[in-house]
Amino acid sequence: MSPSPTALIKTYVGSKVFGLQAGYVERTANAVAGLAALRHAGLTEPGDDPQAWSLLFDGMPSELESEYSDPSRAERAIQSALVLFAHHQTSRGERMHRPKVPIGTAVGTLARARSRGEGLDESTLKRFQSAAMGQTHTSRVRGLRQLVGMMRSDHETSIGFDYGQLAADLYTLQFPDRAPRVRLAWGRALHHQSPQPETTITTPTEEN
Repeated sequence: MSPSPTALIKTYVGSKVFGLQAGYVERTANAVAGLAALRHAGLTEPGDDPQAWSLLFDGMPSELESEYSDPSRAERAIQSALVLFAHHQTSRGERMHRPKVPIGTAVGTLARARSRGEGLDESTLKRFQSAAMGQTHTSRVRGLRQLVGMMRSDHETSIGFDYGQLAADLYTLQFPDRAPRVRLAWGRALHHQSPQPETTITTPTEEN
């Protein structure tokens, strides 16, 4: 049996970000340039920036590509996840892609950090809820972009999550009949989470 689209997406994006973050932490020229290209690419427009073409399309399973001129749901999800990762990883010395850590767990960690021990920060929860309930891919991804920015800016708490799983979730959320499964998983992870291991914070690198 062939792998499902969600499995292909998760594996493909996971492999891409794993290599990018390893190179970025080591400050290799290709990885630094790659993250810069992704940061300047559109959050929801696959293929809009030629400098990001190889990062998006090189090695992509043909099953995920659109047969038409418009991008496929998979291409949209992959582009958005890669761009979000680039914004999250930039200027961080530790790895922000954390396999098997759901985004709900990461948002819960962020909400607790922002509440200073007073439960879960309400504004953080509202942003996550709004992203989860967004009626379009664009509205969902823009909401997540705000949360990723908050995680990146919090240098007291190292907060990362699984970008391969996020890409698969963003794909599934584009199907109205399947979207409730993702929201259920996000809600469970948000409120029933294991603490993330502490990561030593290194001196932030300059953004390129």
